[in-house]
Amino acid sequence: MAYPVNFIAVSKLPPTTGGGYRWWFTSKDAAALLKPFNKAVQLQDLMKCSIKGLKYYAMYVGTTSDLMERCEWHLKDHNPASIRSKTLSNLRHTIGALLGLKRAVSQQAVSAVLSRCYFEWIPLTEYKEWEKEELSSTVYSYPLNIQNNKTVSKQVIQRLKELREQYL
Repeated sequence: MAYPVNFIAVSKLPPTTGGGYRWWFTSKDAAALLKPFNKAVQLQDLMKCSIKGLKYYAMYVGTTSDLMERCEWHLKDHNPASIRSKTLSNLRHTIGALLGLKRAVSQQAVSAVLSRCYFEWIPLTEYKEWEKEELSSTVYSYPLNIQNNKTVSKQVIQRLKELREQYL
């Protein structure tokens, strides 16, 4: 598979082992995705880093027993079959909803956003604990996560759920 995303790690591709991961978004994409939250979450609330001289923001975190497989799943283009069967990645679903696009027509726009992202992974044996710690942070917010997310307010989670419901 050709990977339309960049990777932050020691090697080029993620391993097939378990671990945690973050998706890093460009300043422009992060600002566009935060817009529907009406300033309830702002860029300064997010973890940031400089990659090749540009600012990137961590907006989504997750864990998996197979980092390579999870990365492929998030990057997999969504098509009518994945939408009907509800196997569309939560990340893709959320990005499309925040962009205000219907699932059936958002594939290209969501893929374009993901192509500008960096995927960071951390091989871990106790990866469930890592995600729990990340989503309980009092320092950084992960506004694209819904489940068990304590880094943003309940109103932000509710708004995200409403937008995702509209994204049908």
